[in-house]
Amino acid sequence: MTKRIAVRELEENRKDWDALVPLHLKSEFYGVERFLNGGTALGSIEQREVGPVRGCSLLHLQCHIGIDTLSWARKGANVTGVDFSTEAIRAARDLAARTGLSARFVPADVYHLPESLKGKFDIVFSSWGVIAWLPDMEKWARAAAGCLQKGGFLYLLDIHPLVHLFDDSRTVKGMKPAGSYFHEKVKLVPESGSYATDYKGNVTFPRHQWQESLQDVIRGIIRSGLVIEDFSEHEVMPHKHLPFMRRLRNGYWAMPETGPRIPLSFSIKARKPSG
Repeated sequence: MTKRIAVRELEENRKDWDALVPLHLKSEFYGVERFLNGGTALGSIEQREVGPVRGCSLLHLQCHIGIDTLSWARKGANVTGVDFSTEAIRAARDLAARTGLSARFVPADVYHLPESLKGKFDIVFSSWGVIAWLPDMEKWARAAAGCLQKGGFLYLLDIHPLVHLFDDSRTVKGMKPAGSYFHEKVKLVPESGSYATDYKGNVTFPRHQWQESLQDVIRGIIRSGLVIEDFSEHEVMPHKHLPFMRRLRNGYWAMPETGPRIPLSFSIKARKPSG
């Protein structure tokens, strides 16, 4: 169950995410103009591992401003996006209207998905920077599983929990793990702006995070009743998390060629039994 103290913390995060939406709409990181001109926000990893989606119903949890959701719509999926930020949902609806893509966006806490999500989905999708905002992975997984039809699958792609142990590393030689790999409330230093922009002002970056281990993620999915059929660790991630990372031709970021070789992200596909 979500801890009581997280109710206040999640509400504070929601207000912060509301305030960040205008910054993200203008940022190069999200590339709204590129998307409106026909681009996609999806990387090669999720496109390959999710596979063809034409004609499939797809629910995107924690969809933010909807760029990824609408990218799946461009590939032929019947999409629904959910996010707890009402401003993000408003932005997603506007982008859908501007592109002419068919999509439904619903404001909702992922832990309390509304009755308006009638029916079940072929795919539940969530990616990049989502688990750090979840105080309870098992409850999240149960919510995702409850939205799947029999035979459908959950796909999760995110930053590897190991990476967060090296947040303060300025050089490769200076990489030393700090903090806990296992589940705990992360103590954040209040900061302005966002990972997506150079803005420094009175908009506060969401202030509450939780460290989730792979054990938390995998155990939560197993306990939700889903059957894990694929798990991968990747040596790339979609942004420059550490200052010495190098940009690859495919747009991902990786460690220097001199190493060390560590997993930077992971992906899981888990299916709802058809019986």
